[in-house]
Amino acid sequence: MQILAWRYFEGPNPHCHRPMLELELELGQLAERTTAEFPGFTDTLLGDVPGLHDHHCSLGYAGGFVLRLREGTRLGHVLEHVALELLHGCGAEGVYGKTRQIGRTSRYRIAFEAPETEVGRAAAELACRYLGALLASEPFALEREHIGLRELYGRRCLGPSTAAIVQAAQRRDIPVRRVGATSILELGHGRYMHRVQATLTDRTSAVAVDLAADKQRCKEILAAQGIPVPAGYLVEDADGAIAAQAALGCQVAVKPLAGCQGRGVTLGLTEPGEIRAAVDVARAVMPELLVEEQVEGRHYRLLVVDGHLVAAAQRLQAQVTGDGRSSVGELVAQLNRDPRRGTGHEKPLTQVPLDAIALRCLGRQGLTPADVPPVGRTVLLREAANLSTGGSSVDVTDDVAAPHRALAERAALAVGLDVAGVDMVVPDIADPESPAWVLEVNAAPGIRMHHHPTLGEPRDAADAIVQSLYPPGSFARVPLVAVTGSNGKTTTVRLVRQMLEGAGLTVGYTCTDGHGVGRDSLGRGDDAGPRSARAVLRDRRVEAAVLEVARGGIARGGLGYDRADVGCILNVTGDHLGQDGVETIEQLQLLKALVIEAVRPGGRVVLNAEDPGTPRLQQRAAAPVILFAARPDGVVLRRHVAAGGEAVVAAEGQLAVVRGGRAEAILPLADIAVAAGGTWQPMLENALAAAACAVGLGLPPAAIAETLISFRSDPGQNPGRLNVHEVGEVRVVVDYGHNTAALAAVAPGLRAMTGGRLLGVIGLPGDRRDEDAFALGRTAAAAFDVVYCKEDLDRRGRAQGEMAQRVAQGVRLGGKRPRLVLSEREALRDALREAAPGDVVTVFYEKIGPILDEIAQWQSRSAPQGKSVASLARRGGAG
Repeated sequence: MQILAWRYFEGPNPHCHRPMLELELELGQLAERTTAEFPGFTDTLLGDVPGLHDHHCSLGYAGGFVLRLREGTRLGHVLEHVALELLHGCGAEGVYGKTRQIGRTSRYRIAFEAPETEVGRAAAELACRYLGALLASEPFALEREHIGLRELYGRRCLGPSTAAIVQAAQRRDIPVRRVGATSILELGHGRYMHRVQATLTDRTSAVAVDLAADKQRCKEILAAQGIPVPAGYLVEDADGAIAAQAALGCQVAVKPLAGCQGRGVTLGLTEPGEIRAAVDVARAVMPELLVEEQVEGRHYRLLVVDGHLVAAAQRLQAQVTGDGRSSVGELVAQLNRDPRRGTGHEKPLTQVPLDAIALRCLGRQGLTPADVPPVGRTVLLREAANLSTGGSSVDVTDDVAAPHRALAERAALAVGLDVAGVDMVVPDIADPESPAWVLEVNAAPGIRMHHHPTLGEPRDAADAIVQSLYPPGSFARVPLVAVTGSNGKTTTVRLVRQMLEGAGLTVGYTCTDGHGVGRDSLGRGDDAGPRSARAVLRDRRVEAAVLEVARGGIARGGLGYDRADVGCILNVTGDHLGQDGVETIEQLQLLKALVIEAVRPGGRVVLNAEDPGTPRLQQRAAAPVILFAARPDGVVLRRHVAAGGEAVVAAEGQLAVVRGGRAEAILPLADIAVAAGGTWQPMLENALAAAACAVGLGLPPAAIAETLISFRSDPGQNPGRLNVHEVGEVRVVVDYGHNTAALAAVAPGLRAMTGGRLLGVIGLPGDRRDEDAFALGRTAAAAFDVVYCKEDLDRRGRAQGEMAQRVAQGVRLGGKRPRLVLSEREALRDALREAAPGDVVTVFYEKIGPILDEIAQWQSRSAPQGKSVASLARRGGAG
């Protein structure tokens, strides 16, 4: 049993719409064996991992997986459930998993929900090692190993405060993404994006943060505005601290000047020896110290967001209460067994260690960990009331008297923080006459105490923070169109992009030729995957986005967004079968259907009425469907329109939008420049699809028509897509068509260009199946009079010349004699040498740069008027 490979999906993916880990498991001789074949396996497994009793599995009820175990299920399936349960024991909430055998091999593809990459991988590896030991009847310390997984979970996964902000954003339908393994979150898309780290926002003033960190300077600012603060002195050493206490003449607190979370704070000091010891504790945090009077009253934390109090809690020191039987140490152990307590900030409450600080605190009460306090005695374990040191909280939001509320809001405003934790001491916060002091104003205040109070009503502090960034009526998302399909994606993306730009928007885009924002190219190459999509959506210039979504990107990385406004599938052909576990057209349709499943409520799904898979895809659409069709008489289209559905169709010489059974003409088909007046059938379909996407976005008909009239398939607007170049009296068509369906679609238009011959330079990527190569060759033989078979530079695992030979074999099966020239550029050069006046040479390229260079050389040295390109070739060609 061995894990061979893994990948992590952070967004919607082929398995589900939540984060998933996918792994490939090699089972060798165990591949066909089931749990029923191993005596004692199931009982031992359930004893070690009792939570499996609650797993439903496909049966849909608790105990369903146990039944599967006893009946006999495959070991890959067991690993899936064990990994999920190990994660559940860490605090993860994922429940979904899926296991499938890869063909007839001994390998399995397993996927399960995982909150984070490394944690998911560690859970899978632990499950694998445990099951291996169990099958071998070897001892395995699963509980000890699980402690390590829980610690990793605590380090790598979001803490309660940050997780609360994620949940608040998701409830408001605001896209949210974590930046790496940090606590930084990105909310929203493009121009509406905000970043948050813990409770710091990108609106938080750096000056205010620095001011809040300097406790003495902060107090001076507050006091200058009439806000009551404890008197105090800034000191450098123990002698200075003792002198400060003498000057104040009361109990004092010694604290670091810029400490946080109660670290280094000692309270209730009057004796010089205690003060010296407290100075040592504080200087372990930082050398500058603050000595201030200890005012009497209860300690409160008031959370102020955008100038308004949103939550308040009384903070209680970490403490235990004597029962007359248990020692202090035993009482602390009982306290730490509370499942709400964890290490650091991983859970709502923090465990209390019996460390040097606790021992000193006990000593000041005349106690040791071995002492047994009497019934009802409160024993403090910390002097400072902080959740991060094991304290607890009681919600008092509804009890805060108006003067104390106003004081907290004034303090936050004085410091200049958009999110502030105001620490106050008040004998009774419900009494408007009770005196109050502001101890500190904290930047990046923790909100655990408000979401998870020990007593009282939880307060949704995270929602208040999110609402401050996105007030009611504001936007968090930019209009987003996602386009997938086997052919035509890039042209459709470019058309929709221009329509949106015509509406005055700055558009981010991704496609197989690169990605960018507006006129600014951010990358060249095949950028139709999730990484480029995320890059575009993180760019604050973006006001709308059009994303090409390639099959490989979906299979290997999922989607780079959560939901689109419009999801479009142009067509689904047999290209790429045999890759990433996809063996049939139906499986490929299911994979691409993710694009139309990840559409927001109220959005639109755009489908091709003439594609055979559309009836099946319509059933998976997450929003109302707009069909597009180059012919208005199809059965699928007629049924859809009769049911009141929307459509964009080519009918009676017009491109028209059909709604409620009525058609509205947008423009004549003859005016659609990219389709050469409607003669280029694939380009006409792309134009219809783009128009349908624009209709789904609510763009006006004039904006649609303007783009379709002006957008041409030339090297400037649509590079590499049916571009026609004049080389003397020969025309050269340059296109990215790389599969049988693409070639068959453009063949009639190519034939209509000339009364002469058609010469084709064709090839197929090396990762396609042999049968795909044969089919391409046969189709080329029918389409072209002369066929040149070339090879891609990236052979994708094939031997040199192998794929070109397969395509050539298909040409022969189609009744033509192929020319085999492996170099793409040399094949074009030979085709141009052979071409006669009036001929059309079509090259389906891998790398467009060398092709354009070759064409330019021929153009620069083209024959004088009246001479043919063939005559130029006889005089030496174009280099």
